Amino acid sequence: MKKFLAIVVISAQALSFGQPKDHEKSMDFMPTYIREYREDLQFPTSKAQDKEVALEKKHNKVNSIVNALARIKLAIINGDYSLARILLLDAKYDKNFSMPIQARYLAILEFITGNYSKSLEVLQQKELSRIKYKDKICLMETLNYIIVDKASEASENWRNCRRYLAGKATSNNLWMDALVALKFEQETKVAASPLDGVNIENERGDLLRLYLKLALYLNEPDTILARIPYLSGEIFRNPRTRELLGLLYYRQGEIVKAYELIEDLSTPNSENIKGNLYLAQSKYELAYAQFKLALKRKSNSQNALERILPTAWRLNQWEDGAKFSKMLDTTSQNNNQRLALQAAFLTKANKHEEARENLKTIIKNKQGQTPLEVNQLLAYNSFVSKAPEELFKYTNKACTQKDGHACWIRAHMLVWEDLTLLADREDPVFQDSDNLLEAYTETFTVNPLEETFFINQKNIEELEDAQIELIPGL
Repeated sequence: MKKFLAIVVISAQALSFGQPKDHEKSMDFMPTYIREYREDLQFPTSKAQDKEVALEKKHNKVNSIVNALARIKLAIINGDYSLARILLLDAKYDKNFSMPIQARYLAILEFITGNYSKSLEVLQQKELSRIKYKDKICLMETLNYIIVDKASEASENWRNCRRYLAGKATSNNLWMDALVALKFEQETKVAASPLDGVNIENERGDLLRLYLKLALYLNEPDTILARIPYLSGEIFRNPRTRELLGLLYYRQGEIVKAYELIEDLSTPNSENIKGNLYLAQSKYELAYAQFKLALKRKSNSQNALERILPTAWRLNQWEDGAKFSKMLDTTSQNNNQRLALQAAFLTKANKHEEARENLKTIIKNKQGQTPLEVNQLLAYNSFVSKAPEELFKYTNKACTQKDGHACWIRAHMLVWEDLTLLADREDPVFQDSDNLLEAYTETFTVNPLEETFFINQKNIEELEDAQIELIPGL
């Protein structure tokens, strides 16, 4: 640095050679020159600056990783599992701190989508083997063991998990105690032991609701309902608590008390309970409206969907039924059932092409092992759509599955040139009865057949005897 300044001073002196020897002006010239050309000079960085730049780069890298992990978490929370899986597969982050988080997110994703064995496999990877991660994964690991029917492993894992969770998550401990006991002991009474001797009137908030949910799950409402008269009025001001109490009364068949508790609530569960109450009274239109309200409050409410679909069928709401059946949350195992249900609604709504697309997807998924109901629906849609070749194909399949009606159609297709032309007939097939099922199942009097004698058998015997002398000598 000193050498550099010396060069600058010498240069300044050289430039000032021959100038008037004014001391004040010559002193002003050098700082001005240095200030003027300083920006063009490249100064070497210090060690402190290097560390600062390196630290900033590391900080930016960590921030980008944290933001990417946050995107994965948000996708899981929002139910966009395909996006979450893609982001996880594309992730190539630093192994020191993000790999355990990625592994845990993947385990959660597999658990949510029903791949419990895969979730268990991910949780047992070496990235999550350290003790400091156990308190974050042991609950899910125990649940996976329970679901895949490994009761002894679940019990042992839960004993270890309680040590990892010592001093925290008491509500989760209570739930898991019940679940493990139910799986291991196979007795509801043993699993419901946490409810024994509990005075719920002394509990408040989340812990009170936990006991109510546990009683609902284990179908042991008596212990809770016996203590309800001792609850303070403050507890009934909470909508969530009232909803659970109403559901307990509904489970016990005390319809009036259940309705009084949930009458002014507008939560999805309360709307479902009201719909159930209307169903019990055969008020299907009101029940249908309540289930639609429940879906408006929570669009993916499976409880509401499972109840509104049969109600829609009864009320001939075919297009609504097709829309609601598409909203069912299904796994790969029962997706074919959802497609078949939607196809049935589409068929009744006269959307035959859409119905056939669904049904053919089922055939593709089943790889030739088509259920009878699918062949029956395909046969009907082929008939209405005037596709005789497909009609013969699917009635033949249904006939081999012992469907008598399909066999009858197949036989008549061999007689009639094009049986599908009958689909245009508007006159009723059955003239005498509006309800064919009742007509065929009602009891009737059995009258014996009367025999008509056209020729007396005795006369025939006499004639034969006269001709061939059946009895010689007479």
